Amino acid sequence: MAGAFAQSGSDLILKTEPEDTIIPLAGNVAIDSSGNIITTPVDTSLVCSAGALCDDVAVSAQTFTVDGSQETTVSQGQTVLLEWTSRGAWECEGFDFPGWTGIGKPPISGGVRIDTDGVPIGTYEPALLCHNGSVQSDTLTATINVEGASEETSHCTNREQLPSTWKQRTYGSRSCIFSDYHSLDTTKDCRFFDGIWPADWPGTSNQRVLNLGPGNGAREYVAIAFNSGSITTDVQDQISFNSPQTGGLDMNDLIYTISTCPADFDKPAVDEEMGPGCYVQRTGRFNLLWGGTDWVDHQSVCGLQPNTDYYLNVIYSSSPVGTPPSALEPIVKCTEGNGCGHRMTP
Repeated sequence: MAGAFAQSGSDLILKTEPEDTIIPLAGNVAIDSSGNIITTPVDTSLVCSAGALCDDVAVSAQTFTVDGSQETTVSQGQTVLLEWTSRGAWECEGFDFPGWTGIGKPPISGGVRIDTDGVPIGTYEPALLCHNGSVQSDTLTATINVEGASEETSHCTNREQLPSTWKQRTYGSRSCIFSDYHSLDTTKDCRFFDGIWPADWPGTSNQRVLNLGPGNGAREYVAIAFNSGSITTDVQDQISFNSPQTGGLDMNDLIYTISTCPADFDKPAVDEEMGPGCYVQRTGRFNLLWGGTDWVDHQSVCGLQPNTDYYLNVIYSSSPVGTPPSALEPIVKCTEGNGCGHRMTP
């Protein structure tokens, strides 16, 4: 008997233990007289391989974004996320941005995170090209603006800088927030206070689990930007740092600063600008105390000006208070498990 004799509605029965495995044959699936399973693909562009003639296969680079949009602006040294989707492509390649080169055979979609350390300041148009044999897609482009220090933080160049061997936690796979499911919450943007909590400073009572390390030898930090808003001179409040209650995270020695400069661990400069309560090292559970201008000279409360841009900077380090940024050392324990962490509650 020629042709297919088992059509849609029949089953493929595998003789397995302890019971048979039944696979329904549905849609355009059939078995011919030789026992071959036959199916006609819905999308013929997905069956072309590198060794086949592919001149009649449609190839497209469907989307290409940087940090989720067509254009992004980053400060030199931050990371940027390039993501794409393709169809009918055997491989794709990237060009016209440092570190964005051949990406080989892609999945239907993919992403590459690139560090802009060493990338000269300027505007770039990274491009994506996908192909299948001699058939190529249209070239898609996006725009990345790499900037130096803004006018608001230009004074920070006078501070002793944290070495470039320390890397900032930002967003996506570089998020600093652990979810309740013991994994990174890639939806949180650790560059901004309202990227972590659903409100501006001083936030809400929502808990968030801070996570730094274990990557890069635990040389990781956060610089969380916020605006103090219309706080009164006598206000006092706190952010509680407690046990992370999350598997694989170690609650260890932590240094935090509040400063007008990101990644600012220059104690003499912080004390001179902010007052004595804005550079603090703590162990275990503690409260980060902050207040209005009445508290500027307090030893354990960080006094803030109203409607001013600040950064909450955090690293895990047991180096003595006042150690120059160039000499700060990470905690070895933070290279183990999932790193170090605290549960933070504004």
